[in-house]
Amino acid sequence: MFARRLCSVLSCVAAAACSGTSSVDQSQYLAQYSAALCTKVANCCPTEAADAGFTVAACETKEIAAASAGFAALLATGHVTYNGAAAASCNSEIASVSCGALAGAGGPADCALAVVGTQPIGAACSSGNECTSDFCNNVTVDNNGHVTAPGACAAQAAANQPCPEPSNGMGSSGQHCAAGTVNVFSGGNCTCAPTVANGADCTVNSEYLCTSGYCDPATTKCATVPADLTVQECTGAIANF
Repeated sequence: MFARRLCSVLSCVAAAACSGTSSVDQSQYLAQYSAALCTKVANCCPTEAADAGFTVAACETKEIAAASAGFAALLATGHVTYNGAAAASCNSEIASVSCGALAGAGGPADCALAVVGTQPIGAACSSGNECTSDFCNNVTVDNNGHVTAPGACAAQAAANQPCPEPSNGMGSSGQHCAAGTVNVFSGGNCTCAPTVANGADCTVNSEYLCTSGYCDPATTKCATVPADLTVQECTGAIANF
């Protein structure tokens, strides 16, 4: 499903841009990213958007309002760098990739390069966004999810290694397992399992193990994500925005 809210996107698909430009100014980051994403949702699901009264303008306003404070706070830490060229490439990719690919795991590659953490392993952090490893461990938060004491940047676990466990379960805004692996729970234990390529056996309930993030229900094999979204997927996407 489409990445939810810009404040959540900042941890995995953080970017903004304007088609036809080579760079996006930081001040235009949220506005241009929300325009790209909301336009894509409307184009991917026109019938469901019309039925729900969805408009790009309202979507943009809502997304910017939801993300502004969090984005400003992240920049204020001084622990991230902004790459306007990557942001521009991200927006172009959002416009050009299929609806299914954008809704799948990961998002466009350049989107993850627009806002990048600079804190090394062991340095203080309040979220994984600040860390080069994308993993901030042992953050102390209150009942409202507000950080009351910082944690420390930590390494993600490699394939077939036990998952790192945050002390309070809320220590990271990035995943705990390295790229190319996923958290798999069995018998109360968590292991960072490597994902599998297209053609490998799978079930719909375990499609997260597919590198593509999609298991073809007709063949029960990992496969490329279909270009179009189903009616159910579109209805869910519109509801989320």
